[in-house]
Amino acid sequence: MAKPHIVVDGRELAGRPTGVGRYLLNVLEQWAQTPDEAAVTVLVPGDVPPDVARLAPALRIESRPARALGTWYEQTALPREARRLN
Repeated sequence: MAKPHIVVDGRELAGRPTGVGRYLLNVLEQWAQTPDEAAVTVLVPGDVPPDVARLAPALRIESRPARALGTWYEQTALPREARRLN
């Protein structure tokens, strides 16, 4: 049985992460300690923050420049990228 592939929306990790971003970073740090459980790809729109970059190679981190963020990114670009990765 193939291990699951989880694609994570990394928007909350960019810039100065607030509560959601800090929580997500903690979840990713835990997943990075158990890389055999699932394949995890974090899609970050723009530059990858150093706190996230240090989780590679346990997690696959990809920068995906976005023309716009918000609902358009969430509903259009992110699902397209997730389908491409699976």
